[in-house]
Amino acid sequence: MNASNAQSKVSPGTHVSAAPLAAFVRDSIGQTQIVHVLGEIDLSNAPELEAEIAQLEGPGNVIVDLTGCTYVDSTGLGIIATAQKRLNDRLRLVVPNGPLLRIFDICGLVPHLNPVPTLEEALA
Repeated sequence: MNASNAQSKVSPGTHVSAAPLAAFVRDSIGQTQIVHVLGEIDLSNAPELEAEIAQLEGPGNVIVDLTGCTYVDSTGLGIIATAQKRLNDRLRLVVPNGPLLRIFDICGLVPHLNPVPTLEEALA
């Protein structure tokens, strides 16, 4: 999915930014702020993800939704792990069961990041 496709599927007031191989869609539900990742996270676009997460400061929870993400390299993993340290218990990570979750598991991040498989669970 490219950024123009992502833009056509989001509600007014939602922010969409595009980076090579990915689009990042910022949204909110109440005080919970969400970054939906569409595509791949790698060295070429990980700084964009970092910037999107950094903009989600505030009193509510922050959700990084990787439901639309197809790949994440060590750069992306590092950015997510760093965000977890900074936001502590306010960060919720959505990683559906499958190959992407396996990457987090192999790297030993599942116990530290506590990903959930759906956005609904992250919002609960």
